[in-house]
Amino acid sequence: MRPIATISILGFALAALPHAASLDALSGGALTLALGVLAALLASGRGALSVALGALAALAYTYLAPKAPELAAAIFVAGAHGARSLRGRTLALRGAHTLASLAAGAIAGLVLSRYGDADPGVLAAAALVAGLLSAAPLAIPADDATTFALNGLAAESDEPTRSLLSRAVAIRRRVDAATIEVLPPRVAEQLESSWTALLETARARATARSGAATLLDKRIARFIDALERIYTAAEERAARAAGLDDKALLAAKMEGDRLEAEVSALIEVSTSVRVEGDAPATKRDEAASAESAAPAAAEAQLAN
Repeated sequence: MRPIATISILGFALAALPHAASLDALSGGALTLALGVLAALLASGRGALSVALGALAALAYTYLAPKAPELAAAIFVAGAHGARSLRGRTLALRGAHTLASLAAGAIAGLVLSRYGDADPGVLAAAALVAGLLSAAPLAIPADDATTFALNGLAAESDEPTRSLLSRAVAIRRRVDAATIEVLPPRVAEQLESSWTALLETARARATARSGAATLLDKRIARFIDALERIYTAAEERAARAAGLDDKALLAAKMEGDRLEAEVSALIEVSTSVRVEGDAPATKRDEAASAESAAPAAAEAQLAN
């Protein structure tokens, strides 16, 4: 659901921003700022950094749009994806995410510049294409805010905290949307609350010393064990739910068995027909052999 909302908002924002200039300064500025922040929150997730980069993207668009609309669109889309770009799992992925955001925004801006004055139906189609292009960087993997924070704390911590937090990051990255969808909404909310509590505990552990550090490590380990059990159960539930819908597979198997039986029956029939067809020929050969052997036998009797 969120990717669809992201595509819609990015496309609508890029289509609506050029018309914000026709409004008065207060209304146009408020609309541009609201679209920038909303696009950033959907593309990069909730957080102060998303809000800040979305607002900066809106400000940059307002300044650049009259001079270079394609560049303004590129900066706007890059700002919307900015917080997510910074959460790339490697430096190369962060750079690729940023470049993809700039390229997608520039192409989206070019599309809307070409069809910005078209009929409403054509403009809506162009906005949809622009939204799809602007959402393309979402295909590049990046961590969410919680996973990124846990990974950073793991890198700064000593053992055994580092191993525990690295395990938590691996669990968080392993879980996909399909696994979350099988969980009741109440359980999903409780899980997110547990992850938030784990992150707060990890931050407290980063500044703790001696005995308090040991207690916090044990608490972190309990958090991770509980979360891993829950996600393992959710994955098993998702696998069982997928296995229940085997009607198509069962129908295909039954059709295959039926065809195999028909082929076997045809082979048996063709074999029996061939055997029956060969039988008269065998009898004729035997009769011919007998007829050819009769004169030889008679000659042998006369000779005796």
